[in-house]
Amino acid sequence: MFWLMEDKEPDSMRMFGEMEAIDKDGSGTIDRIEFISYLLSKRSSGFSYFDFELRKSFSKFDKDKDGRLEEPELVEFLSEFYTNELHFCNPDQKE
Repeated sequence: MFWLMEDKEPDSMRMFGEMEAIDKDGSGTIDRIEFISYLLSKRSSGFSYFDFELRKSFSKFDKDKDGRLEEPELVEFLSEFYTNELHFCNPDQKE
């Protein structure tokens, strides 16, 4: 997850710290609720990782940078999103 967000491999200290932050019950595993809670929690920047991904995605498809997705921009987003989801679920699928 950190590789995707920061585009670099995290070091072991970072991974240990993040694991401690996410694993609220100290079980050594991360359950669904802990994971979702972590993604939605605010960081020191005031934004959650989820906010960052939403802003990045929105910005990518808001071609004219007017703060809105018009129909062609939304169609492009949905096309890319569902194509990626289908490839993730069935990697052998041809385009």
